[in-house]
This record gives sequence, structure tokens and C-alpha cells, in this order.
Amino acid sequence: MSSVLNCTNFKVSQDDTFVYIKIFDLKYPKSENIETHVDATLFHFFMEPYQLKLKVPGELNSEGELNTFVYNKEKATVTCRIEKASKGEFFDKLDGDLLEKDEFDQEINEGEQMELSEKYDKA
Repeated sequence: MSSVLNCTNFKVSQDDTFVYIKIFDLKYPKSENIETHVDATLFHFFMEPYQLKLKVPGELNSEGELNTFVYNKEKATVTCRIEKASKGEFFDKLDGDLLEKDEFDQEINEGEQMELSEKYDKA
């Protein structure tokens, strides 16, 4: 039986089109398999033994063609870019430290881009 660790080190930001999420301190993954699930206002991330569950104050586009998930093994981070369902909508009370667009672009160039996985069955 393995235990699951909730990710507490993350940043969230937004622009007119996307919500950006960067998850830190993924130092001891048991696998490089990343599972994500985006469903309206819910975002779930799982990389054994780590998980993050967020409820955002606006709707996300789970089928967004520009949704991007990048794993940087050296920095022990995962950076996510998820399309908003309504471009231009501002999500009030989007908690978390701001993640600058330049910082996201740098992660895109340095990390390994992952395919969006619709698998997510962790409680």
C-alpha cells in the first residue's frame, strides 16, 4: 500500500486565454507517468506519490488543443497550461502565487512535454 502526498508547493496564474499551474518539489516520483484530468472547474494531477486537486472559479476547456503539460526532471517541476472555456474571462479569486508567462515559456523549452492523459482514478 502506497501513500499519496498532496502537493502544497504550486503557483497559479492566468491570462485572457489560459490558466497556468506550476507544481514544485516533485523530488521523489515513483514513476514519470503523469495523469491529469480537467473537468469544467476541476483540475486533478497525479504523479505517484504526488497529487494536486484544484477547483478554479471559472470553466476550463478539457479538450483544448493548446493544453500543455511539461515535466522538468532536473527542476522537479510540472508546468501546465490549460485553456479557459471562455477566452477573455477573468477568474476572480484565483489563489496562488503568480506564474509569469515568461517563466512558463522557459519551462516549455527546458522540460519534456507530456501528452494530456484522461486517466485519473485516484481518490
